[in-house]
Amino acid sequence: MPIQDGSSPPSPSSSIPFSANYRPSTTPSLQSFVSFNTSTPPDSPTFMPPPSGLTLIPGVLTLKAKDIARYLTLADFYIFRCITAYEYMHGPWRDPHNTANEPFDPNDSISLLAQRANMISHWVIHDVCTSQSAKQKRNIIRRLIEVAKFCLDWNNFHTSMVITMGLLSGAVQRLEDAWQSLPHRDTHTFEILQKNLDVCNNMSVYRNALQKAKAPAIPFFPLVLKDVTFFMDGNATMMPESSSSSSPGLINFGKFRSLVQFLDCTVKYTSENYYFAGDLEHLPFFPGVTLHRSAHVAPLDWVAEVVERRIQAVSRCHQDPYCEILK
Repeated sequence: MPIQDGSSPPSPSSSIPFSANYRPSTTPSLQSFVSFNTSTPPDSPTFMPPPSGLTLIPGVLTLKAKDIARYLTLADFYIFRCITAYEYMHGPWRDPHNTANEPFDPNDSISLLAQRANMISHWVIHDVCTSQSAKQKRNIIRRLIEVAKFCLDWNNFHTSMVITMGLLSGAVQRLEDAWQSLPHRDTHTFEILQKNLDVCNNMSVYRNALQKAKAPAIPFFPLVLKDVTFFMDGNATMMPESSSSSSPGLINFGKFRSLVQFLDCTVKYTSENYYFAGDLEHLPFFPGVTLHRSAHVAPLDWVAEVVERRIQAVSRCHQDPYCEILK
């Protein structure tokens, strides 16, 4: 039966079969799926010597863009992979009485990924705007553009678009000297990144790119939640009753068929793992996992510690008066 409301998001491909073997509704262990093997030999990250006067927590200029992108991609991918079809339909985020003032639940993967997106965006703005010189601001912008491009190349639309949104914030865009001094190549790359955020035709540029992507991939998570909301709330569960019949209306199976196909497609983006997954063993982005240095260090573990310390430190800077300037 047809779905009501004509402004629906692009329906999932009809070639995607329904799979009843969804992951269980109970929340799995956040680290239960990270025992992956990879046949691709890892590339050891190259660390640049920190400039003089660097704070205790190094910034993005001390790491290669590719290594930052690899870590951010794995972090968001692992959290995204924890989300089950049941959580999309019945998770706490669907509770109309749930507000932003509710305590954060570390076992709620949807809230964790949404909160992390805000943290990364804030980190981007903070690192650019708190740099001491125009040259350093320009270099950080260039590095972040490169990070976002690497993420996009790996079908990590979510992290790429979150970083791009941070660079498009008013605070960063007001740094005209830094933007005007960017090389043409970086300016062109940034224009490509912005196209995925174009809201015209229901974000058709992004949706077309995602439709062509193969697993592993990370779709833009806010739009995933928006589409789930549309499928569940934008279409009637029961068909309108006929005026000539006293029987109750029929179930709108078209609504549930489209919802199942969409969730099946979304979950399948995590059916394959990234080839560089074996380069990261320490997972500080999960709640309860502390930052530490161990005797055995995987190639991306040091990158994880540097980046995560920076993100977590910035996420608590709301008490810093300077953060008022970032608005």
